[in-house]
Amino acid sequence: MSKRDIWLKVRVTDRERETIKRKAAKLGMTVSEYVRTTLIHSDNLNITMIDVSPIEKIASELHKQGVNLNQLMKFLNTYGADAYNADETFRVLTREGDMFLKVSDVLGQLCDEAARKKVYITARDFSEDESDES
Repeated sequence: MSKRDIWLKVRVTDRERETIKRKAAKLGMTVSEYVRTTLIHSDNLNITMIDVSPIEKIASELHKQGVNLNQLMKFLNTYGADAYNADETFRVLTREGDMFLKVSDVLGQLCDEAARKKVYITARDFSEDESDES
């Protein structure tokens, strides 16, 4: 066997690393052996890529609207109910609810389709996106 002197660096999360280590140990292999063997002998590997950018755009917008809704609630708590326009508030809340239902429906359909095709979905966590809240 030839000497393996070339490094291939791959970035993974702690969770992914632990999963790889666990799978390698289960087969009695080192992580290097497991990754090398899996990649070299994976001719039947099918990777399905799904463009989730439209959904991320909707989710980002929904998050921004949620921030606005939070600001509205702070305003009401500070200045009381007499200081706000009830019609405008109802319109904002209705829009929020409609957007939430649309996003929930689309995400549900996406998850159902992914499950049928055995596709793993990852999504950005918008709650950690501090730039939207300033």
